[in-house]
Amino acid sequence: MGTANRDDQWPMEYQDFLIQLHTAGEGRFRVSASSPAGQDDGEFPASALPAEWSRGSRDCIVRELDSTTALGRSGLSAAEIGARLYQVLFPEDVRSLFERSLDLARADRAGLRIKIFLSPRDPAVRLLQSFPWELLRHGSGRFLALSRWTPIIRSLPVAEPPKAPSFPDQVRVLAALASPQNTAALDLHRELSEMRSAEGLGSFKIVSRKARLTELRPTLERNAPVHVLHFLGHGDFLEDSGDGVLVFENSDGTRETVTGSHLAETLRDVHGLQLVVLNACKTARSSLGPLGNPFGGVAAALVQAGFPAVLAMQEVIADSDAIALSSSLYGHLALERPLEGALTEARQAVYNSSPRSFAWATPSLFLRASPPPSRENESQAQVKEGIGLFRAGRFTLARQRLQEVLARNPRHDRAHLFENLSRMAMGDLSGMAIGEIDDALQELRASDDPKVGRLASLALGILRLDILEPRGIRIAGIHSSRLFRELERFCWTPEEKEIVQALRPSQSARDLLNLHG
Repeated sequence: MGTANRDDQWPMEYQDFLIQLHTAGEGRFRVSASSPAGQDDGEFPASALPAEWSRGSRDCIVRELDSTTALGRSGLSAAEIGARLYQVLFPEDVRSLFERSLDLARADRAGLRIKIFLSPRDPAVRLLQSFPWELLRHGSGRFLALSRWTPIIRSLPVAEPPKAPSFPDQVRVLAALASPQNTAALDLHRELSEMRSAEGLGSFKIVSRKARLTELRPTLERNAPVHVLHFLGHGDFLEDSGDGVLVFENSDGTRETVTGSHLAETLRDVHGLQLVVLNACKTARSSLGPLGNPFGGVAAALVQAGFPAVLAMQEVIADSDAIALSSSLYGHLALERPLEGALTEARQAVYNSSPRSFAWATPSLFLRASPPPSRENESQAQVKEGIGLFRAGRFTLARQRLQEVLARNPRHDRAHLFENLSRMAMGDLSGMAIGEIDDALQELRASDDPKVGRLASLALGILRLDILEPRGIRIAGIHSSRLFRELERFCWTPEEKEIVQALRPSQSARDLLNLHG
């Protein structure tokens, strides 16, 4: 849409605060954050997210949220739930990183876009998709998603590289309306009329047609290029099959149920679509079960098909709220506002339409993201991270990271080495732990990685000199005095010396092993 019409009330651009969630052992999740201020991470127990907060739960309390009263069953207000979600998603170090990133973004007159990456391919992480992250409430008391300076979006991994939606100077929208027989009446024509008010604000053209699957591709071709496809009608998520569906209309007025995967296949070859808006109930939902299709939801299927952006609904949305959303969204897009900011204003419009409800948190904006790293690359990254934490003196967290790698690959020598170095650095070792570490270091001395072998020998020397008082002791075939003679011949590199200094060797160990300087 050309150069945006900006002023001091709008960000000049958006910077990304990327949050990725991973499993971190039994009953825990790891939060990894990447931002303009750097990277950091933290953890939280799964128990910090009560099951009844999940939109996938039959007892979901989020559907009952009221902005002015506490909830009877939970005793929590919606604002308190949002604050607790913030505490969970932003552990202490991540929270500090977020505040620094906000300061940097403000200095640049930029917004800070909070991108939550939840890989549906991880069955444990998949469960987190159903939580109402759009309700995140900052410690200052403001809902992040209600500020154009801190929009919240969700990212899903796809095979294609990430691509931000890009609108040309002349934007064309196809509004597909479906109101088949025997379905609840919707005021679609009022919604369409509100959308068309945007045509007078800029170079914006809205074409409307009946939502008939057999006619969808020909209609898109005849009106090409179409940059936005907007569906007005009913949607649902079928728990039994794990499919998200839209209710289209046959030529005879009867209903036609179309799954998200079917729609994605129909649209796959349509080039130029930058945004798909699904103003229909439950179109943002996906299967949470380990056997279900993680991309079975309508929004997820469209993101997987390669479309840059999809706006969909997590829950049932009232007709009046859907109309308020569409009217404001297109009004701000016509003024050349960025999509994230336009959505924020649409949330504000829904909030003003239904101030006692939290319907403004129902829309979710999905963007496609790069696929997560392969298992091998992920392990390498985690080992590097674990070593960095070890060198920073964060031994407990380093050990946890390395144990995650070893759970997948018990023969990863560098992870095995630094996991044992972390145990040594933590101190307070029992006799059994000393024996286990001694055995592990002896085995690692024969590693194919010579750096691992050298460090294992050095750590073994420190262990025996400082803890076992090993003069003349023979353990598992290695005589301690011979080990020390070997170590005395080594010329330790500065990096190796730095690493083993973290083990806090005694003065006698430093003297014997030449660890000075």
